[in-house]
Amino acid sequence: MNIIRLNFIPAEMRREKNRWFSAGIAGIPPERIVGILLAAAVLLILFHIVLLAVMAVKYTENRILEARWSASSPEKQSVDLLSNETRELRSALDAFKPVLSQGNIHWPRLLADISASMPKGIWLTSMTYADGQLVIMGSSVSKTRNEMVSPGMLVSALKQKDSVQRFLAAIDVDSIQRREATALSIVDFTLKARQK
Repeated sequence: MNIIRLNFIPAEMRREKNRWFSAGIAGIPPERIVGILLAAAVLLILFHIVLLAVMAVKYTENRILEARWSASSPEKQSVDLLSNETRELRSALDAFKPVLSQGNIHWPRLLADISASMPKGIWLTSMTYADGQLVIMGSSVSKTRNEMVSPGMLVSALKQKDSVQRFLAAIDVDSIQRREATALSIVDFTLKARQK
């Protein structure tokens, strides 16, 4: 089939056609090249849309997880506090294990008897047990000016307790010293006892 082309524009005003594209590239017609380029562009756009959808889903999942995490934050803090408290209690218990394993002293009963024997106005500042010797340090105060007598009352009350008689050889006042405070006189004392 022959095509007749008519061109009514004078030759000097005619534009030259781009001959390399109109002939095609490597024998491929220009319509196919344009079709392939458009198909590639559409595929890139579709791929971009799919990636945006995946990003939107992941972003939504991330926001949901952040909301769950922030909702569980108070619970996590309370669990962390309990964990720290448990760790501190275990370390305190570990500190008592060497004392509890020494000798045949029944410490809970002995400490309960010491606590029950305390007269009014006396408080203990420290208790030390080492090499079979128990050292109790404390202070005494009284409004009736008998603070010097209170440590002796504590010793005599302790000597009557079964646990002290069973586990300790003797308990006596080792030192006693008076110091003046603003309105009261305070007595600092030390008691010593040896394990049987």
